[in-house]
Amino acid sequence: MRSLFSNRECRQCVDCDQQSPLFKLLSDDELKLLGEVRYKVHFKPGEIIFKQGTSCFNILSIRSGFVKIYLEDETNRNFTIKISGTDELIGKTNIFLDYRHHYSVAALTDVEVCFMDAIAFKKVIFGNQKFGEFYAKSWGENNVLMWSRMLSVAHKQMNGKIADILLYLSNDVFKNKKLESFITSKLIVEMTGVAKDNVVRTLTKLHNEKVIRFLKDEITILDLDKLEEISITG
Repeated sequence: MRSLFSNRECRQCVDCDQQSPLFKLLSDDELKLLGEVRYKVHFKPGEIIFKQGTSCFNILSIRSGFVKIYLEDETNRNFTIKISGTDELIGKTNIFLDYRHHYSVAALTDVEVCFMDAIAFKKVIFGNQKFGEFYAKSWGENNVLMWSRMLSVAHKQMNGKIADILLYLSNDVFKNKKLESFITSKLIVEMTGVAKDNVVRTLTKLHNEKVIRFLKDEITILDLDKLEEISITG
């Protein structure tokens, strides 16, 4: 895989050329405050960035790559609730509750993450109304997405669940009908709760019906209208 990272040294937040659009709302002084207490880390595919139940003292800003956000139950089964990519912030809820991670995060690709001190971040939120409003909006949008995902898993039939996930990945994550190669049948199992054999069987059926192209390293949506119909009717 081609490296996602440049060889340049990490700059201070105020001079960063990989700055999230959200931080355009901050003044130089606010950016300097965050920059003084942040650090950058590279993760390889499969590495755990943080684990459910551990202490939370940072907000994470994804500078490049993709991660999965997932829940773990007492039997060590995973349920992936979200795929996050560049410019997204992770940990928004945790720093306002009990400073504990209520989900785990792992790298799906090479990932570069900035860890920002939670106390400094909250200071900036409370001191900058526009930044705070944008942050709250992002928090709300994430919650709406989670509720929609939970409703799909709880009430839809197998075909509807799988169609929902393909639409979510295409429309909300990648903004592309061709999904990234790390979207495997195993990951779709984690996102739907459907058994792997049934996931593969359904994807193969959709491939044969020319709704999607399902190859070893590729899932591409060919008939968006049909997939949306399946999402509704199951």
